[in-house]
Amino acid sequence: MNAVAQSLAPESRLQGGAYRVVDLLGQGGFSFVYRALTRDGHEVAIKELFPPEARRKTFLGLWTRQAVRKTRDWGELTRRARAEFALVQSLKHPNVVRVLELFEENGTLYIVMELLRGTTLHQHLVKHGGLGEADAVVIGTAVGSALAAAHAKGVVHRDVKPGNVMTCDDGRIVLLDFGIAKSFARSDARSQVGTEAYMAPEQVRGLVQTAAVDIYGLGATIYHTLTGRPPVRAEDRRTGTRLPTPTELAPHVGLAASNAVMRALALNPSARQATVMTFAEELRGVPRALAAQAPARGAGWSWWKPLVIVAILALFALAARGW
Repeated sequence: MNAVAQSLAPESRLQGGAYRVVDLLGQGGFSFVYRALTRDGHEVAIKELFPPEARRKTFLGLWTRQAVRKTRDWGELTRRARAEFALVQSLKHPNVVRVLELFEENGTLYIVMELLRGTTLHQHLVKHGGLGEADAVVIGTAVGSALAAAHAKGVVHRDVKPGNVMTCDDGRIVLLDFGIAKSFARSDARSQVGTEAYMAPEQVRGLVQTAAVDIYGLGATIYHTLTGRPPVRAEDRRTGTRLPTPTELAPHVGLAASNAVMRALALNPSARQATVMTFAEELRGVPRALAAQAPARGAGWSWWKPLVIVAILALFALAARGW
């Protein structure tokens, strides 16, 4: 049965008619994503979750739960997904996709989100190749800020990659696809969820995953952004394959940015930056000692401080001239 046959048909109604499906936008590892209209005509995106190997029954449109029963109790799956949804909804961060509602229907869960219009970083890299360092810094800072907000609430994304970073038509850079679907379909924080080129070694091996896996994922994303190609997989590096530095592959990349990326891609989690915003500061060329003291949201040098310094220097100059 192909993906389109399993997806909801256009004009399908959900949540008692609150949403009308318009068309299928895409399919992920654990979900379909639809464009839909609310009763008052506003466009939204709706993600329909489903477990691996599940198939839709043709009679009632329900997802079969055999695959779920083999692994975990349905009640626990939905509990975890709802808890993750509540955390992501509470973020309310400009660089995080806004989630609006979660409801259960057709034997599964649906997540209603804002409908974003724009281009993913993956689409841009496929079409145009790598970006300049300035663009990479903007992306790293925006995504780092989103991840810092998530980490502060105990949420680890676990799938940071170019396909989950979108440049919107309104100018925002938004991080997509937090772990709601993954919590729904997988057993715990040790599960192997992600895309190999951007996965930390502890993630590939199914070990406990902390915020350090997101630092690795962001480092791998910026590596791809700067060089036009994804980094060597962590498991290949563990067996001896060398990872070229960004500067080696793209001579326009400065040493500070290259070093920041390579540190984020350290195989040992403890060798990576302590926080995603420390990585973002190092990417911008801020010395490591200062980056380690950077505020969580990336706030830096106050705008008025340079003016004070200029005024003081001017006074000294006037005094020297006997004014």
